[in-house]
Amino acid sequence: MKKIVSSLLIFTMLFSLITVLPVSAKEFSDLNGHWGLEYINTLVNDGTINGYEDGTFRPNNTVSRAEFVKMIGKGSEKSNIEYIDVPADHWGYEYIMYSGLEVKGSAFLPNKAITRGEVLNLIWKRAGSKTGVIAPAIITNQGKNKDAIAWGYTYGIMSGDDGLNLRLDDTLTRAEGAALIVRSRQINDATPKKNFVDTVSEDILKAAFNSQILFDKEYTPDATFTNGEMAKASLRFGARQYNLTYGNITAKNELGCDYGKDFYVARNETLGGVPNTVEFVNANAKTGDTLSQLCYNLIKLVTSTASFKADKSYDDLKFTSDAQKKYLDYAAANGIYLYADNIINPEKEITMKEFAALLIQLDACLGTQVSYNSKGQGTNENLNLSVATYPENFEDYTAIIKSIPTYIYANKISDAKAKDMYTFATVMKSMFLNPLKEMETAFEKNNAKVDFTFYPALVTNPDSYFVYRVKMTVNEATNVSLKSLCDDKLECDDVILNTGDEIYMDLKILLPLGDLVLFYKDAKIVNIIK
Repeated sequence: MKKIVSSLLIFTMLFSLITVLPVSAKEFSDLNGHWGLEYINTLVNDGTINGYEDGTFRPNNTVSRAEFVKMIGKGSEKSNIEYIDVPADHWGYEYIMYSGLEVKGSAFLPNKAITRGEVLNLIWKRAGSKTGVIAPAIITNQGKNKDAIAWGYTYGIMSGDDGLNLRLDDTLTRAEGAALIVRSRQINDATPKKNFVDTVSEDILKAAFNSQILFDKEYTPDATFTNGEMAKASLRFGARQYNLTYGNITAKNELGCDYGKDFYVARNETLGGVPNTVEFVNANAKTGDTLSQLCYNLIKLVTSTASFKADKSYDDLKFTSDAQKKYLDYAAANGIYLYADNIINPEKEITMKEFAALLIQLDACLGTQVSYNSKGQGTNENLNLSVATYPENFEDYTAIIKSIPTYIYANKISDAKAKDMYTFATVMKSMFLNPLKEMETAFEKNNAKVDFTFYPALVTNPDSYFVYRVKMTVNEATNVSLKSLCDDKLECDDVILNTGDEIYMDLKILLPLGDLVLFYKDAKIVNIIK
């Protein structure tokens, strides 16, 4: 009798423990109105996930490696590794041994937070390890497993918060994990693919478009532009000049129309197969013509050598000139795509949105911004496309450069806007470099070796003087006072310099009365940001 009573008591306790957990995600007290409710509900119904005894699911908790493989369920093959940190009595032993999750060495690290990249690799394997899916290089280059990334992005399983930055090294929440698992299971051969141009966020597209002063009208996503406007924009892109001087190129207005000179140049560069008529100049530009011109001018503006690969081409190219095909093949070889297949739709009238989507990818390819050392040697710089991290005053600048910390932009250079001086500073860079060259020499005489980096995007002109921000890299110094190096030229708080330091400083220099040459003797350091 005692045994029967004892058995009934144990059964009652187990039953009560089971029934406190909700059988539907909607019953969890912390999921009311949560975006991941339906995803979580699917996995709760599958029996692969559950909540906590207090009736919560805790959707925003970070997922560990062991927790995620429990969420996704057992795979078909057992690992032959005896994990040193997963004993046979570990709560997740079976799920871990049958997970297929990649490890380094013999440790599984069950309690370590799993990354988005690890999750993507695993759900791709579970879905059959599909290959041959097309995605732009700016997407697939974010991780090692390009097939998994292309598959996850193109089928809409993982696109990040902005349609561009997948954040593969970031951790994820229980709700996010559930969403990725369910989405991956819904993919089949009939699932529509998502195009890059339709996935990347509008904020990023607008930021990329505005990072170059190329058109005489504001960004409007669905607006088109003419072949003449495209030709001028491409030349501005390649010359980094808004007011074109056509230096070192032959530019004739054979047709006697607006944009005639620009079209003459563009036609000689890559558009030899198009009609040489006023009607064509005024017709709306097409994607193939625009992309070939942009690629040609991208290579003109880079400070490093661009290599041409002949191993790839778009599937829908027809009747293009040899020059145009060369640059379109360059784009294809570098993974520049608007769509989810190996096509470019060359005959489609291009919109500003599509133009911006091409700019984003061209920037990732070679870098569309530039910085200079004091000797005038240029380095191509990439755009910062994490728009969510931009400072409030980002519109003071033409572009936000990736290599410059965002707090440098948040600290205003002057009351004037840097974007108003971008073209001038680019064309007249040698004028701004001269004081930096002299400063490096002066500092070295005082036992401090430094290098300065000049950014045309960080120049302002408040009144009858310039204020521009430069980066100083300290190559050799030990507890050296900046004031001891420049004495009366320092009009802000002193800093101590040591080897390896990087600081940003603002130089204030009066406008020259005669020739446009600036000198260190006329400079004042008015701000230090470290």
